[in-house]
Amino acid sequence: MVLWVAIGMGVAFVLLLIAGGVLAFMLMNNKDKEASDSKDDTTTSAPAPAPNPKAPVSDGGGDNPVPNPNPAPAPGPNPAPQPNPNPAPNPDPNPGPQPAPAPGPNGPDPGPQPAPGPNGPDPAPGSNPSGGYTPPDQVGDFKVDESQPKLDFGDVEKVYSSPNSSAIFWVEVFHDTESGRLFVQDLDATGKQIGNWKCQEDAFVENGGDCYAQGPGGAIVLIMASNVKDLNEIAQFGDQLATAPH
Repeated sequence: MVLWVAIGMGVAFVLLLIAGGVLAFMLMNNKDKEASDSKDDTTTSAPAPAPNPKAPVSDGGGDNPVPNPNPAPAPGPNPAPQPNPNPAPNPDPNPGPQPAPAPGPNGPDPGPQPAPGPNGPDPAPGSNPSGGYTPPDQVGDFKVDESQPKLDFGDVEKVYSSPNSSAIFWVEVFHDTESGRLFVQDLDATGKQIGNWKCQEDAFVENGGDCYAQGPGGAIVLIMASNVKDLNEIAQFGDQLATAPH
């Protein structure tokens, strides 16, 4: 009995040895196969080296370089300007007569002047350096009064008053004869002749009147008065104005 047990254990031990050898052989073959596969993967997965870059054709590189084109020649100097095909005409060497300037208060001599005064000499002989007549600063007892309002009708204006009289006289001088005559045309048509002056009452001023005469150089001298008794008083003031010193 003991002998059969010993034989069975020996057979079992031999079988275990055989099975262990077979298992060890299989494990070794499997490990060698894995090592071989890993080596093959490493060899095939390595990236191929990049090819050398080839120079572009335009810069002269590569196997068949193309020569660069010759540089453009420098531009030459600008050409001389062409003459104007339509030059301006030459001025007329003999121009026609030029129109004379229009007469004005300070213009050139307008020519012969009308006779002085309606029926006598000039009422006011004085004149200023510019050639136009300027009334004096005092006429008898009447002196220039700057406090009085200005009318600004003529080219020159002076206002006279006196402490001995309530009358006030505005003297307007028109150096331009045509402008002056337009201003006094109604007075000239309907006025009353008193000595050298043509006078009429002023319908717009109480106790007032106007007188005018032509002065030196054709100037129109107009006297406008207020607070006067009659037209003779204005004409008398005009006569004093004509002879008053400057």
